[in-house]
Amino acid sequence: MKRLYFAASTIYVLCLSACTPQRTQFDIQQFQDSAASAQYNQIKVQLSRSIDNPYDIPTLSTFGQTQIKSTASIQATLSRAIAPAGQTNTLGLNLGAASSEAQSTITTNTSPKAIQVMRDLYTYAVNGEQNWGPDVDYYLSNKPPEYPWLYHSRNSTPNECIQKSCQYLGKYGRYKLWSRSGKDYSDFVLSILEASSFQNAEVKIVPATPPLKKDAKSGKRPPRASSNYDLIVPSISKKPQLSPDNVIITD
Repeated sequence: MKRLYFAASTIYVLCLSACTPQRTQFDIQQFQDSAASAQYNQIKVQLSRSIDNPYDIPTLSTFGQTQIKSTASIQATLSRAIAPAGQTNTLGLNLGAASSEAQSTITTNTSPKAIQVMRDLYTYAVNGEQNWGPDVDYYLSNKPPEYPWLYHSRNSTPNECIQKSCQYLGKYGRYKLWSRSGKDYSDFVLSILEASSFQNAEVKIVPATPPLKKDAKSGKRPPRASSNYDLIVPSISKKPQLSPDNVIITD
């Protein structure tokens, strides 16, 4: 009988030490899959909308810091049923309920600059029209794929994807979407994510330096400033991005 109770105690300790970490790992995987699907499917839906209206105003919601809490309880009820000679004794072990909780911060960028750049990227993806300025070329490190890379159809496979292998992205809105390659779609997603971090452009105006007096030796006067201001420096600031992988785990 002592051996039976010792075995039951061992099972209790092993289950208690293993169940909660496994549950937490499962919850993290579930969250990452759901968050990635929700975040990146927005881009495919917007591509479908931009096919009908290349100047449609896009939005993008991103997941911020997420806290996942998992709990699991185990109740070991050690009970022995008295059995007649020749029959097996029984032992009961009850497992408690497991629960999990996830809290996420979802942010939608309302910066006009971010919305403008994302709109221009979608427009370029669907019809090849490039509307962004040199400031975006300078600050956008993740460049979009060269047009044309996106193919679409309501029913049949596009001719471009019959002649060569394309990556099927799925049906979103009214269209089935294909990408020229997996890398092209990945590059476009990265460009959209980076553009969504743009903040309103800041313009810094530096007062002009007063003109110098005539040099006595050379007899020459420095050129005049064309206006009261010498320098106008536009800049785009960025906010940090958080991915679905950024989670805080508590047991």
